[in-house]
Amino acid sequence: MLKDICQNLLLMRLILDNSRQSFITLEKEIETLTLYLELEKLRFGNQLVSYQIS
Repeated sequence: MLKDICQNLLLMRLILDNSRQSFITLEKEIETLTLYLELEKLRFGNQLVSYQIS
């Protein structure tokens, strides 16, 4: 539960930081999307389609 809250806070922080930039790196975008998808997995369980970022 605490881990989930920390992940959610980290995601919000990343989104806020990214919104202040006119340009963000692909690495930062992938980090943000990966964290978002991990949180969605917790929310929806096995209903989500699997993904792979390479």
